[in-house]
Amino acid sequence: METLGLAVAQRTQTFALMASKLGQSEAKVLVSREMDIQAARFQPQWNANLAKVYSRHFSPEELASLASEGRSSRYLAKLGSKQAEIGAEVQQVSAPILTEYVSASLNEAFAKFSRK
Repeated sequence: METLGLAVAQRTQTFALMASKLGQSEAKVLVSREMDIQAARFQPQWNANLAKVYSRHFSPEELASLASEGRSSRYLAKLGSKQAEIGAEVQQVSAPILTEYVSASLNEAFAKFSRK
């Protein structure tokens, strides 16, 4: 969630304004710190959406195998074949969470930037 959130944040006017004054690297650090803080608020919802989507495509046995056996799981090929579909579903159901997460993080980062 944080990696995706940072990618979205970096495409905003708010980030561009901070980067123009602080430099790209410092703006990225400032926003990343806020994303770390805000993650605790949004991660549970994000994880619940992931679980719902994956449970529509895999049985509990398959999920347990993927989690415990990783690349050795006999369901790895199924995971690969469903990845695009799962990704699209996760994106659809989690877009509002990502938007709120990025917005909250940018607002906090901008407030700190403005006080500098």
